[in-house]
Amino acid sequence: MEERSYFSCWPWMLLGLLGLGLLGWLAAGMAPGMRNDVTSLGQSALETNGHLYGRAQVDGSVLRITGDAPNATARDAACKAATDAATERQMIGMPGVISRVACDMTVAGAAVAQAASVAPAAPAAPAAPAAPAAPITETNAQAADCQTRLNAAAASGPVNFAKNRAEIIAGQAVLDQVAGVAKECAGFAIEVGGHTDVQGPESINTPLSQARAESVVAYLTGKGVAATQLTARGYGESAPLDTAMNSAAHAKNRRTEFKITAATAAPAAQ
Repeated sequence: MEERSYFSCWPWMLLGLLGLGLLGWLAAGMAPGMRNDVTSLGQSALETNGHLYGRAQVDGSVLRITGDAPNATARDAACKAATDAATERQMIGMPGVISRVACDMTVAGAAVAQAASVAPAAPAAPAAPAAPAAPITETNAQAADCQTRLNAAAASGPVNFAKNRAEIIAGQAVLDQVAGVAKECAGFAIEVGGHTDVQGPESINTPLSQARAESVVAYLTGKGVAATQLTARGYGESAPLDTAMNSAAHAKNRRTEFKITAATAAPAAQ
């Protein structure tokens, strides 16, 4: 009687199933951890380069850079910093992990300015060290009156920003009052000064204060103040009102100031 041999495919099927299970385990276990590494790397690159208004987050296979940048140049620089860091570590294009970097950042005040159809905010101040605003003279009664009214408007409440970012989260009513005074005092240039507390390195606090001052300028121009009338200046932690190392002093030092600096030929707001 002829003997027949049978080939069983079950061992190969079992190996295939084990392989699929291993791939599933990698996708469910290791990939999320690697995605977290990419998120941390992107966020670290943003903060190291002074882009504290940016946020890095992995969405599916995309590393998204979000936040409210003070201007288009800052937005592009933040996205490039995160992209360069991920590329340098060869984390872009990894199967099942990160395929690309998407720059989804907005520009501070852009929506408000566009809706109001006014001129864009004044360009960022040069990188040279900030110089104190020129004091007004007592003989110029009109300038002194405008400064007094600006001080009163600013003293009506704080202007608050998101932590380590330039996004305005409170104090719009205060800025509305400032905008009203600025338009009535259109014959004078106004410096918008941003100040931080002493927490954190100066290399971060100075650009952060500049970005916040630019956000305030963008808001004011969105309310009809002429962009040529305003100048943003970031002082960082260089001019504290209270040198005590406590939370009350820190809160007092985090502020936005408005100073008449000179007469200007800026036309009155319509």
